[in-house]
Amino acid sequence: MGDRRLLRELGRVQSGRGFESAAFWIGLALTGLLTLSGAYLFFVEDLTHLDMSLLLAHILGGFPFVVPVVMLAKRHVRYASIMRSTPFGVLGWVTVAFMAFALGTGVWLTFYGVTGQYPLWLGHVVISLASAVGLAVYIGWVLRAFKIHLPATERAMRFFWRTTRSLGGKVAVLLSFLICVCGAVAWAYVEPPVDIEVPDYVYTGDESPFFPSRATTMNDGFYNPELFLDSDGCGNAGCHEATTRQWKDSVHYRTPTPVFAAVQSLFMEEARKGEFLMDRKLLQVETERDVHGGEESFRFCAGCHTPVALMAGEIGIGTELPSFEEREAASCIFCHRIQATGEIGGGGGGDYRVSPPPNRYLFAFSDNDFAEWMNNTLINAKPQHHKNMFMKPSYTESEYCVGCHKRLQYSYWKDSVFADEDHPEHAECQDCHFPETEVDDDVSAYEDGVVANHRSFGANLVTPTIYGLDEQITQTLEFMRDDNQELNVVIPTAAAAGEDLTIAVRVINKGAGHIFPAGPESDLLEAWTEVVVFDANGDEVWAYGLLDERGYLDHDETYVYNVRPFDKDGNMLELDRHRSWVFAEDRMHVIPVKTYDEHPFAIPIPADVEGPLEVRVRLRFRKFNQEFLDFAAAAGFMERIEAPVVDVHTRTRTVALTSDAVELEAARAAVLHEVQNPTDLDEYAKKPRFDDYLIHYKLPLEDKMLMADASQLYAYEDYEEALALMGGISDRTMERAEFQRLRTELERAVSEQATVGSEEIAPFDGY
Repeated sequence: MGDRRLLRELGRVQSGRGFESAAFWIGLALTGLLTLSGAYLFFVEDLTHLDMSLLLAHILGGFPFVVPVVMLAKRHVRYASIMRSTPFGVLGWVTVAFMAFALGTGVWLTFYGVTGQYPLWLGHVVISLASAVGLAVYIGWVLRAFKIHLPATERAMRFFWRTTRSLGGKVAVLLSFLICVCGAVAWAYVEPPVDIEVPDYVYTGDESPFFPSRATTMNDGFYNPELFLDSDGCGNAGCHEATTRQWKDSVHYRTPTPVFAAVQSLFMEEARKGEFLMDRKLLQVETERDVHGGEESFRFCAGCHTPVALMAGEIGIGTELPSFEEREAASCIFCHRIQATGEIGGGGGGDYRVSPPPNRYLFAFSDNDFAEWMNNTLINAKPQHHKNMFMKPSYTESEYCVGCHKRLQYSYWKDSVFADEDHPEHAECQDCHFPETEVDDDVSAYEDGVVANHRSFGANLVTPTIYGLDEQITQTLEFMRDDNQELNVVIPTAAAAGEDLTIAVRVINKGAGHIFPAGPESDLLEAWTEVVVFDANGDEVWAYGLLDERGYLDHDETYVYNVRPFDKDGNMLELDRHRSWVFAEDRMHVIPVKTYDEHPFAIPIPADVEGPLEVRVRLRFRKFNQEFLDFAAAAGFMERIEAPVVDVHTRTRTVALTSDAVELEAARAAVLHEVQNPTDLDEYAKKPRFDDYLIHYKLPLEDKMLMADASQLYAYEDYEEALALMGGISDRTMERAEFQRLRTELERAVSEQATVGSEEIAPFDGY
């Protein structure tokens, strides 16, 4: 009777109609789909669209998973009362609990993502697998109990297997159908085309459509710009809010500014006249080139300033460049899809290779709200594919920057101590310009609480001033005043009225990983020392390096650190135009890495001045000179603004006025000793006082300095020491004719000086 009762009760549950019976096999199929897809996706990183479709099914199928959870709980109450087995009861309730945990954690991870939730995600994976195993054992236990209590007849066994096969068939059919639906979704999903045709495009080079920029694509053709846009989506999805906010304040986002447009206008005007130099080394114009439009000349600058528009073939087919709102300049996706740099010319001029991201997550290009939610949810549920697409180890290395920032930044960093990985001060470009910053609204910061600050700090205060970006201004000022450049003032403690106050101002390039100043627009920027002397009443006694009433700096009267451009005829170009396309050579007034410049001043002190004197020295900097900003305003590209001036470092010293000869002599002696024996400057080299001269094929500045010193010693007839200095010049530089000529002259001079005297040696004038 017991077997019959158990069979009767089991049969009543098993053959029940309505919700419970349908829920049984539907729930099993859904559980099978979730288990199989989850187990498969656990081992996959780079996703295909089929993988993404399975992932989407796993996510969406998690919500109706409440059905098998409720179904099992309800059935187990009845099964447990029939079976009356403690192990069976424990198995059932543990399985229900595990399934409920999998359901709850799955829903949580759907809305909050797995990044930063690793323990919860791992628990979801392990418990989900355990619940699937528990459910399989539970069903097997029930079926076994049903089978062993059936009569041992052929009819009973047929009934058992028919019932089991029917149940299994329903589950298998539904499971197969769901998998086929996933495959159909993947097959039907189509991304926008990668390659596009650009009719009537004007080519300026035989090899690349982007010439004279060195930028290249994987197929040497044009890309659909849609593949690189919508950077706002990176922040709106709740993933990279802080990074996107920082980037939108940066110059990388706002490169096509009104200032840039003013330069481009002049560029186009001169290109139409045929004055654009297609090859800086040849310094000549291609006579066959069509210069009537001139817009295609923009490509030289567009490789770095408007790369998305360049790759889309939009540079040269219109009269204006697109704004950064239209083409985002250097967008998030574009920069994070650069595959290599420096392949064509070793860097500079947009020397990079880019490719669109493959297999974007489903619905990446949809503007439907639900589709956007599904796209974001897919990324958050399986972010490794996203990371593999958009983050490479090279992005944290200085070589990544060489495509656009080679000439005055990367090249000098490469030759500095900062590039030496074994040096205690080793630093990559990103360490300074993309410093780690704490944020609380960016998934990239979940592991250690920080992200690379995408404000891409530099010295540009003009762009954030134009657009009123107060936070960018504040943080840029903090970056510029971070003790990378420092003043050291050598000054006597006492002086006499009516005589000259002799001081020396040292500008030390302490921490910059490249020359100071540096930047793509180094001919437009200005860095200089301002020296002002005040009497006891605070009245100005003497001044050097002051701006006039228009905000202009007199370059003839002030030693200004910048790059001075010259054309092929040796004529200096305007410092208010940035006519970089006609540079033939550059004369560089800069301070190399770990070097200091020492500038002497003889300050006349009036006889009737009231002391003590206060001497204020400021190292001042501005990204663009005022003349250039006035040019841009006069051309109608922007409202006139005052060029922001940054006081990078300030020193104030007090000088007593006295007639005590002993005190004055002691003060002068102390200054002389400090000049001849600098204190606390052992790790810095002294920059010789001469106008650095660096021609366009990039002669190393260090070798140039040694050459200048050797030339000066030659003029003083100190031939042996000059020859010794030449020994420090690199072998590559020594291959140049002018260097070989000086060394030959020095060797001859040393030999002849020993026999006939120095008066018979003609001065060397080959440099």
